[in-house]
Amino acid sequence: MQLTLGQTTAGRRNEALERLRETLRDEGLYQAEVSAETVPHPETHQMDIVVHVKPGPRARVGFIQLKNGTEYPMPKSSLD
Repeated sequence: MQLTLGQTTAGRRNEALERLRETLRDEGLYQAEVSAETVPHPETHQMDIVVHVKPGPRARVGFIQLKNGTEYPMPKSSLD
C-alpha cells in the first residue's frame, strides 16, 4: 500500500486503498471490495490500519472469435 510511518491521514489511507483496488483489478478481480479500519494505540502514539478485502470472482476469458469485417478475404494460412 506504500504507506510510510506517520502517514495516517484519511487522504493518504484512501490513496493507498485505491492503489490496492487497482492492483486487484490488474489481477482480474474487478468486483473486489476493499475497506479499512484504524486501531489507535494511544500509549505508543501509533495506529494500526486493518485492511479487509473481499476478492469476489476472478474475470476469465472464455472464447475469442475474430471476424474479418473488411472487403478483403482472409489470407490462406499455412496451418490449414
